[in-house]
Amino acid sequence: MAKLKLTHKGIKSLSTTKKREVFWHREFPRGGWFGVACFSSGKKSYIFSYRNHHNQQKQVTIGNVKTISFKEAQERALELLTEVNGGEDPAQQAKELKQADTVEELCQLWMKQHVMLHLTAKTQADYQRIVEKEILPVIGTFKAREVRRRDITSLLDKIYYDREKRTLACHTRGVLHTIFEFGIAKDILDTSPCVGLQRMKKGEPRNRVLLNDEIAAFLDALDAESVAISGLFKILLHTGQRAGEVCGMRWSEIHGNEWHLSAERAKNKRPHIVPLTPEVERILGQVRAANAQIYLANRPIREFVFASPGTKLGHIKWINKACHRIREKAEIAYFSPHDLRRTVTTELIGMGIPPGIVSKILNHKVQTVTSRHYDRSSQLQERRKALEKWSSRIELLNNTADKNLEVA
Repeated sequence: MAKLKLTHKGIKSLSTTKKREVFWHREFPRGGWFGVACFSSGKKSYIFSYRNHHNQQKQVTIGNVKTISFKEAQERALELLTEVNGGEDPAQQAKELKQADTVEELCQLWMKQHVMLHLTAKTQADYQRIVEKEILPVIGTFKAREVRRRDITSLLDKIYYDREKRTLACHTRGVLHTIFEFGIAKDILDTSPCVGLQRMKKGEPRNRVLLNDEIAAFLDALDAESVAISGLFKILLHTGQRAGEVCGMRWSEIHGNEWHLSAERAKNKRPHIVPLTPEVERILGQVRAANAQIYLANRPIREFVFASPGTKLGHIKWINKACHRIREKAEIAYFSPHDLRRTVTTELIGMGIPPGIVSKILNHKVQTVTSRHYDRSSQLQERRKALEKWSSRIELLNNTADKNLEVA
């Protein structure tokens, strides 16, 4: 292995009589090799060599010495070395880029190198669903470079106008834009067919709130569900927290009469403490007892409060089907799990709870300058009193369902 102190002037004088010979830069940092590959034809290319995490020797061609300067090539080699030290495999990624010919292959690469590395599990699932259900069936087989704006417009118009799913069309447009921008950033594409697309107006914001008689019917319908599903929906109603965060609740997050949600688990990446009322503690006790009966001693200990049924070790993730059963049983109009959170918000405000306290209960990001920069109080006691007041009202509504009483 020939090692030299490579310079811009020195590279011009390099030559070889062999078919291919590499001259390595001796002052390059450890962990990789940077050099110039010379060919008998007179061609010279900057290259970077390294060993990946499988201890396989790999090599990346940086560029021809006639089109890229020594300084630029060395800087690129240092960037590649940083990627290798971070556990990446640049040569493998370059190979995958060359193979990303169709839209489906581009989508797969985008999911692997961007979505799965940088986005939350829920966002990953949402993007995967849009790609598989909305994008691939229409343009998945198209050559990525040959997709035109009219192809994207046709795809989106069918969702927006024919199926009348406006919000889904807007989300699909956003995903497509991100995928093709990723293709440009990776030098797979020169342009994006999404450039110049007319913005679409989203559907009207949802404002569904369950009325008192609907809450009573909802609670009554939960009696027909399993302890886990019943407990999950009751905790959604008692706490007003996000469905994804409640579904993923862990026993290790329960500290006495508080639920400590970490920043990693929270949607807005802000740690959150949820006061647990006596009723919520009672519900959790029922779920724990039911789990102890279902998951015997010879099964692995379940870390999740709402563990997946059977032998799966994850937690319950999809509750829309259960919500549909409950609506059918209760004989009430459509509502989604998120509408329970909106119902809690509306009820708390109606009960006279200050909006600032309600925002802290919901773990909303504060908008005012004062709150954002100076207010660091958790107001835990005020939040606890508010949720206890709300739990008492839920119990009154539950009794109404049993006894046909009226609630003022």
